[in-house]
Amino acid sequence: MPAVELARCLRARELSVVEITRAFCERIETSNARVNAYVTTCLDTALEAAKSSDQRIAVGASSSVLSRAEASHVVPRQRHTGGSEFDS
Repeated sequence: MPAVELARCLRARELSVVEITRAFCERIETSNARVNAYVTTCLDTALEAAKSSDQRIAVGASSSVLSRAEASHVVPRQRHTGGSEFDS
């Protein structure tokens, strides 16, 4: 589903941030071994951030909080991923 449609569904409360994040996490888990797009994933952290976003939306915050739910980070020239077990 295109991001524009995801945003519309989120605003209409047809989908929650958690549901969207779970879908992305499942896609990462099922395809990453084949495509090797992620070195480190922080899927539990992404789901916690999604829950927090859903709570903020429930009390009237803008649905732009979806942007705070991240499954991964891309940081050039780093040897670790923020939030990973190697992050010190």
